[in-house]
Amino acid sequence: MVSCNSPVGKLRSSIDYWRNIICANETVIDIIEHGYKIPFHTEPSEVFLNNNKSSLENSDFVDNEILKLIELGCIKEFSCKPKVVNPLTVANNKNKLRLVLDCRHINPHLHKFRFKYEDASVASQMFKKGDYCFTYDLRSAYHHVEIFESHKTYLGF
Repeated sequence: MVSCNSPVGKLRSSIDYWRNIICANETVIDIIEHGYKIPFHTEPSEVFLNNNKSSLENSDFVDNEILKLIELGCIKEFSCKPKVVNPLTVANNKNKLRLVLDCRHINPHLHKFRFKYEDASVASQMFKKGDYCFTYDLRSAYHHVEIFESHKTYLGF
């Protein structure tokens, strides 16, 4: 049973809002409707990689996080083996553990998009004295965007 706090499906359930009110472009609409298509330029080979040392050392944490993600509907257990079984790792930032899917095996198969971050001098031209800014930390942001069905087989663990 999916918890009421699950982010899964919330974007898709409001597709009319994105289409008619926000007037999102077709790329955004396609991602919301069908899921994010991983930008492969080559297909990764089938592989089964073992979990990293950090996940083995923090196995209770890993088990608990997986159970939470299943309860939220963010991950699902499948009966068939995925094409790529990626290792899990645990990042420890300031004594706060975070579960990470290590996709180093599929990364070399991705199209690399070029982009440039603007520097502080450009940002300073955008604002004038008295302007307001804010930030918002979107909790579980990655779980709001679903993955294109046929690409999920590359994100196993």
